[in-house]
Amino acid sequence: MLTQSYLTRDGRREQYSGLQRHVRELVRLIKERDVRCVVLQKGEVNFETTSPDGAQVIGLKVRNDSWGDPVFNYHAHQLIPPGAPVIYCLVELTYPHVRERSLAVQHGVWWDGEFASWKLATIRWLNRRALRKTKGIICVDTNYINWCLDVLGMQETVFQKCHYVPNFVDPREFSPRPDDGAARRNGLLTVLFPRRCEEKRGASLFLQASIRLWRQGLGFRAVFCGWGGMQREISRLANESGCGEFVEVLDVPFDGMRSVYAHADIVVIPTLRHEGTALSCVEALHMGKPVITTFVGGLPNLVIPGCNGEVVSPTVEQLSTAIARLLDNEGLRRHYASKARDIAESFSVEHWKQAIWKVISPSLLDRQLQNN
Repeated sequence: MLTQSYLTRDGRREQYSGLQRHVRELVRLIKERDVRCVVLQKGEVNFETTSPDGAQVIGLKVRNDSWGDPVFNYHAHQLIPPGAPVIYCLVELTYPHVRERSLAVQHGVWWDGEFASWKLATIRWLNRRALRKTKGIICVDTNYINWCLDVLGMQETVFQKCHYVPNFVDPREFSPRPDDGAARRNGLLTVLFPRRCEEKRGASLFLQASIRLWRQGLGFRAVFCGWGGMQREISRLANESGCGEFVEVLDVPFDGMRSVYAHADIVVIPTLRHEGTALSCVEALHMGKPVITTFVGGLPNLVIPGCNGEVVSPTVEQLSTAIARLLDNEGLRRHYASKARDIAESFSVEHWKQAIWKVISPSLLDRQLQNN
């Protein structure tokens, strides 16, 4: 299994964002079926260790940007035995070598920003090549499949090789409990942003919408929970606006996220670009939380307007209007919450395991292992 990162680049501890958690569940699934699994990842040093899940992890010292992808691919394939099946946990890692017995994973259209024409052409070429050379591509949303149909013009190949297997939630970790309740400081409702603190994830957008509402006289707490390059900037901008008392910036490990969701009244997923079916969105829904999200990437696969949440354009005006509407309407919050978990249950990790094994088994494994 090739991935950009599973453990940290020094191999000393786990990482907790969406890609790493997807890899972690793949590792667990493969090991449950008594199939040997080795994870190769980029590193700041060469290392070899065992993950907390018991998988062998090999780190290769290469650059951590796109220029390091082909170098990593080349060196990784020097270590992979001939004929061994391979899962490329990112399509970008399928060049220059791609094994015949292989699958790739597409985590969402990340090239929906503004890029040079040469880069967009390279992206199209790389995805077209991956579709042709691998046994198939596991797609976490339908947005990527529609992009392939619209841009690549490979209808028959797309229909045969693209497998829609959306992201998941573990009900054992993210289920509401009778004693759950929002931690309301000074009687204020809590609006949670459970994402990496990055511009593309909507951190700045959420802060701007919140400041707009605070200045209009609405009182609530805005909690940013997720590591990222904007953590300090969020705190600075909030203080400069005079609203710092309403903002909390957290960074908790994965096993602490359930409690963070439990203490929220509303969850916002205001992505600007680069989105699949966000794990944070599925988790929030399974916790029975009303969700406000944007119409970017795979998010509309999860949130149905008027049913379990609100879907808005990623603008300050629309996001702030939606937040205000839910803050002012407890009945609407309760309605969305009552439907949220019903929809999220279809995204359970057990359903995900069954769906993804149906793709992995016939594509990669020898016949005697397929029924494990």
